[in-house]
Amino acid sequence: MKEINARLKGPKEERVAKDEDLLVSLQLENEMLERGYEFLPIRLGKSYASKYTLEDGKVRLPFSALKGVGGAAAEALERVTIHGEEYLSIEELQAASGVGSSIIDKLREVGALGDLPESSQVSFF
Repeated sequence: MKEINARLKGPKEERVAKDEDLLVSLQLENEMLERGYEFLPIRLGKSYASKYTLEDGKVRLPFSALKGVGGAAAEALERVTIHGEEYLSIEELQAASGVGSSIIDKLREVGALGDLPESSQVSFF
């Protein structure tokens, strides 16, 4: 929050377009944490595109909470996972959702893909 505030107060060319929105989100998150709310990570089959949901008294993060995941990608991920669809691999999930590899990488980084293997191919060796 300090970095964003510094950019917003600094020269116009150093500002990032989404800084104000990000600052509001961070302030809200900080307030929720101070009040004792807990967050659940993004998960296939449980996270929605942009809707925060309550689960066991905790707040489940949506796909759009992940930096770099836009509205269309978040909606595609929700559409292909929220109704209990299961995929044999990350490759299959990516083909079904149509999201790019950079988004798959972000999901992998935060552990949202669970133990899905990269490919559906089986190795006999």
